[in-house]
Amino acid sequence: MSHSGRRARTALRDHNANNFDLLRLIAALLVLFSHSFAAVGQNEPTAWLDPTRGTWGHVGVLIFFSISGYLITSSWARSPHAVPYLVKRIFRILPALLAMTIVTAFVIGPLATDVGLRQYFTSPKVWAYPLVKTLMFVPGDFDPPGVFAGQPWPGINPSLWTLPVEFACYVTLMVLMLTRLRSWWVCLAGVVVAGVLNIQPLFASTPLNRLTGNPLFHQSVELVAVFFMGALLYTLRERIRLVVAVAAALVVVAIVCSILGVAGAITPLIFPYFVLTAAITVPPIPLGGFRGWDLSYAVYLYGFPLQQLIVFVTHTRNPWLEFGLATVGSCVVAALSWRLLEKPMLTLGHVLARRPARAPAAASAIAAGAVEA
Repeated sequence: MSHSGRRARTALRDHNANNFDLLRLIAALLVLFSHSFAAVGQNEPTAWLDPTRGTWGHVGVLIFFSISGYLITSSWARSPHAVPYLVKRIFRILPALLAMTIVTAFVIGPLATDVGLRQYFTSPKVWAYPLVKTLMFVPGDFDPPGVFAGQPWPGINPSLWTLPVEFACYVTLMVLMLTRLRSWWVCLAGVVVAGVLNIQPLFASTPLNRLTGNPLFHQSVELVAVFFMGALLYTLRERIRLVVAVAAALVVVAIVCSILGVAGAITPLIFPYFVLTAAITVPPIPLGGFRGWDLSYAVYLYGFPLQQLIVFVTHTRNPWLEFGLATVGSCVVAALSWRLLEKPMLTLGHVLARRPARAPAAASAIAAGAVEA
């Protein structure tokens, strides 16, 4: 096994040997930071680290998908079976999502609606909201009535649009892996197909233009390409070294591509390398007693509803105050969510995904802090 392969294996087996949780938390806070401006009616700041000159929130989502592609592929490699794989994904994503939607519909909603409570609780949308949002792929507007109406950014939780894209990546990876093709071929195919669809000018004069020109489609396929690039870096971890100097050089390449206007095509190829180098090659940053706490998912889930609630209560138009209050609030909620819900459900998912004879080993692995996405 190569040095890079040994380093990757150590990082995947031990929270103390990587920066995955820290980077995911930074990603969630970047989304929170970006949305702090939108929530008070200001333009979101442009991110210098984003080759496409997007927002810091966009950078945060790219970090999430880069890491997710790498870790989810490692999970499949350890247990290449569809049912256990899906069980682990479901128990990681859905419990916290369901809890957040229940809190939103039945705690935050009644506090922030501009309709009477009788009208609010008799609305079918209130009762449908948790189920519909947890299922992720159900179309239509099911936001409870009157919640955050009249605020600079009307809406309860627009951040949730990325979750169906991520879950679709999980399923697509599984289906492609079940073809029994070489795993790196599968990941490369995902990168190429999504990457080509991401280059919108290629389809400007074709019937596909209506689809590829849709901003949501464009953002989605970019995230798919980034996910599969992360997956490809995992499958080729013995051959592709994650080197800090190379990652720094890629930042320069990204800046040049941004100036030349071709960053959209290059982002999925270089951004995951940069992120994964920071996660695996850079020495682990001390987190004290919080190492092994993955707060990022709940910060991402609860961030925008809390930001909207802060605007509703304080009427602030200061994005920095909004960001500070939302960061404290979402991190507290995330810590509770991780300890009381997410970690137990993650452990349960691993136990159910293993054969009965191996169930205790699964629980022990989680308790010991093995990395799992």
